[in-house]
Amino acid sequence: MLSNNNSQTHHLFRQIIILDENVEFVGSDDLLFSTKELKDISVAKWFPFIESIHETLKIMKVSEEDVIFSRVESPAKYLPGSYDFSFIKIEKDGKEYIRWSIYDYTNVYSYLTKYQQLKNEKDIYRQKLEYRDRQLKDIKDFF
Repeated sequence: MLSNNNSQTHHLFRQIIILDENVEFVGSDDLLFSTKELKDISVAKWFPFIESIHETLKIMKVSEEDVIFSRVESPAKYLPGSYDFSFIKIEKDGKEYIRWSIYDYTNVYSYLTKYQQLKNEKDIYRQKLEYRDRQLKDIKDFF
């Protein structure tokens, strides 16, 4: 279990936004970006991604599992990078809300991309060596 001192630091890569049953903004912890100037604008306007899943979010039920979207690239002009989104319907004080968690995995996905590039380069190099080795005809050619 994390202590209170570490939990704030530990969650700086995550922001929670609460939406109402009509997928409109209710509140946010503003850990990744400020919603101060956005709160009176439709969420679908500041996050076009939401418009594409609007109906899915509206019909979600409290008992259903999270709806998760991985590696959403630059979902808004003020949020460059790679993010995972998680949506779940919750009930608080007899009212239903949608909890939208935004996880900033920009660095993780950047490292994965670099790793994949290095792996691909290694595989190409290995294939070239194997091809060259198959072309050798005499045992002396190996040494």
